[in-house]
Amino acid sequence: MKEETRFDHIYLFAPPWGPVKHRPHHLMRALIANFGTKVLYIEDTGEHASMAWFPPWRLIRRVEPGLWAMKRFKIIPYQSKMHWTRAINKRAFSLTVGLFTKLLGMRNLVVWHWSPQFHEYVGAFNEGITICDNACETSLFTWAPAKIREDEKTLLRKTDLAFAATEPLMRVATEDNPHSYVLAQAVDVKSFMMTSENGSDKPPELANLHGPILGFTGNIHEWIDGTLLKEIAVQRPAWQLVLIGPVRDVGETLKEVAKFRDLPNVHMLGPKDYDALPQYVAWFDVCLIPYKLNETTKVSETVKFYEYLATGKPIVSTALPPLRLWGDAVALAENPKEFIECVEKALKEPPSSQERRRALAKDNTWDMRAKTAMELIRKAWIRKYGTLDARTPHLPHPS
Repeated sequence: MKEETRFDHIYLFAPPWGPVKHRPHHLMRALIANFGTKVLYIEDTGEHASMAWFPPWRLIRRVEPGLWAMKRFKIIPYQSKMHWTRAINKRAFSLTVGLFTKLLGMRNLVVWHWSPQFHEYVGAFNEGITICDNACETSLFTWAPAKIREDEKTLLRKTDLAFAATEPLMRVATEDNPHSYVLAQAVDVKSFMMTSENGSDKPPELANLHGPILGFTGNIHEWIDGTLLKEIAVQRPAWQLVLIGPVRDVGETLKEVAKFRDLPNVHMLGPKDYDALPQYVAWFDVCLIPYKLNETTKVSETVKFYEYLATGKPIVSTALPPLRLWGDAVALAENPKEFIECVEKALKEPPSSQERRRALAKDNTWDMRAKTAMELIRKAWIRKYGTLDARTPHLPHPS
């Protein structure tokens, strides 16, 4: 890509860059791979945001070619309680980011917003356009602040473009931003498909498990259905339930986990590095999505579904509305009895049926999502400026 048409990206206040990968990680990686862009990925450190920001280069690290990660910091604590501290922290942070974008040679800045409560940062980096990237409706979480829906609406109204992971989320976003589009979840198809097709060494945690392995990967969050998992484990003691991912201490998560974690055929392996994850999924006999059906899961879509598709393995899920679009690629159950019946049927599935799932995964890669995003970014840029000519970023203006 020509230098004058390259767009560089700041992804703002997203999950830390670590062993568990989320939508922002995949999208930014795909943009780098397909468009030679540069990315400054800002990690949200929550209430533990660093105050030790001198010297400023301690805040930033190069994690892979074209991508730098930086921690959110504040120089005055308790910024949420006093307006003037928020203004000072915002100014210090935006100036530091501006310095880094200049040193890294970034240009044609596109700023992606993950957290609606930081809508005040729209325009803080003298960016060309801003994007609201909405994977789920945050206001539906039990732990969400009371004003988060108001923040979501404010962010949508401020941004030039909005991406939503599902059709229902897109319809909600369109109420506040007419330039809202579906940018669904996807998969790093090469990693998951190749590991499943070519085989891999059995991870040591699975080596001594006898009987069918029913596997789950991802965050163990408040939407996990502990009653369902307990019922499966108790009713079918010969089945081995393997859960891979961190347990998030939010909402009712720990209460749900307590229902099943001590059962002898339940194995909680904790988080694994993303690159190692396909080696575990390759040994699952059935892939599970054991989520509660609530207001959050009714409109959200999970990355793990696409990762499961790429392996070709049978998939059994609770009856989540977004998954109904996939037909017989996934078995949906309304209750524990149906769920167990679906697993029993999946265990008898012939290997030939796996090819259809793999074909679906090939049509839903992060590379494809990145190309769609860039097409919409270019259109948004032309809509705003009438041209794709470069706009070299400067340090942020006072605000």
